[in-house]
Amino acid sequence: MRQVSRDRRVRCAWIVLATLAILGATVLLGAEHARSWHFFAEAADLLRGGGLDLYRAHPEFQFGPLSVVIATLFRALPGPIEVWAVMVTGSLAGVGALALAVDAVRRRHPELETKNLTRLVVIVGLPFLLVWLRLSAYSTHIDDVNALVALVAAGSLLDRRRSGWATACLVVAAGAKPWAVIFAPLAALGPGRLRAVRPFVVAAVSGATWLPFLLGAPGTLDALRGFTIGVDPNSGLVALGFLDASTPSWLRAAQLVLGLVVTGLVVWRRGSWPAALAAGICARLSIDPATHHYYTAAFALTALVWELDHHPGRMPWRTTLGVIVLEVAAADVTLSGFMPYMRISLLVSVIAMTLTSSEDETARHDLCTQVTVRPRPAFSVSSGTVP
Repeated sequence: MRQVSRDRRVRCAWIVLATLAILGATVLLGAEHARSWHFFAEAADLLRGGGLDLYRAHPEFQFGPLSVVIATLFRALPGPIEVWAVMVTGSLAGVGALALAVDAVRRRHPELETKNLTRLVVIVGLPFLLVWLRLSAYSTHIDDVNALVALVAAGSLLDRRRSGWATACLVVAAGAKPWAVIFAPLAALGPGRLRAVRPFVVAAVSGATWLPFLLGAPGTLDALRGFTIGVDPNSGLVALGFLDASTPSWLRAAQLVLGLVVTGLVVWRRGSWPAALAAGICARLSIDPATHHYYTAAFALTALVWELDHHPGRMPWRTTLGVIVLEVAAADVTLSGFMPYMRISLLVSVIAMTLTSSEDETARHDLCTQVTVRPRPAFSVSSGTVP
């Protein structure tokens, strides 16, 4: 009976968080909101008009074909509720991704009590929601929302040994946002004789979604490769000595290669999808020319998943510190030119921690076997311990 009561508390915590997500998105309708929705709306309208040349004509559309298809569904809604539906759906998707992450922690660390799990939801849920709303409602980047939710779903399915569905989620992520293809090595974590082949399936199928545009509008690839953006003063590129006003043409390819190498290395060494998610996102952000606020949501979600899995009984202070640094950098605070070095140092340190964490501190998801669970301390807040 007591267990049922505690389970009800957990459900109530998620209901409260989902309600706050809806309210937060609705309140933002009265302020600046959906700043990037016009890109997706225009792409959807072009696609409905048979415009396979949309990427050639608009290389600034840096999102995948699946995101355009999803935008088309929202464009079919009546005008007054279209944007609101996009904002609310994206906000609730963030709560869903966090729920999958917490459920993964519970499955991998069954020693966590329900009472501690409720506190975990409340303590990490509210700050996470504030960061996520910047992505889902303020800027409305549905491509990043789709990719991040699909990635966490893939990890959750790997824990359930659903390799096929996990591979499908990785395809969805890469089809929504091209950089998500760096997580193709995660497909090798599932059991089965084909685990070595599945990463290539992810890359091939997600790449095939671009074929109608590449074949229907020759020159699309050249247009996409030629598109560049300015280098933010707080970008890690500045710390690496790239001081040009615009990004080099090879940068996107370099991000993909770096992300694939880092993610593949973490998968090979640790066999842990939470560690691979955090490392891959940090690798991408470390040499990204921009430092947008909505980038913080990707870091917050993936770093939180990894830290909660790595230290399920402690406050996620590493993620909190990282969010603060990324938010300050996005606010154009340069700290006399020191910020780009601080930002890239943070991201590189997270990658290093995912690779060097001792085996007795992290639950390893073996390439062939079930999750190995090791005892953890009860959830603690500051110096006190929750019984």
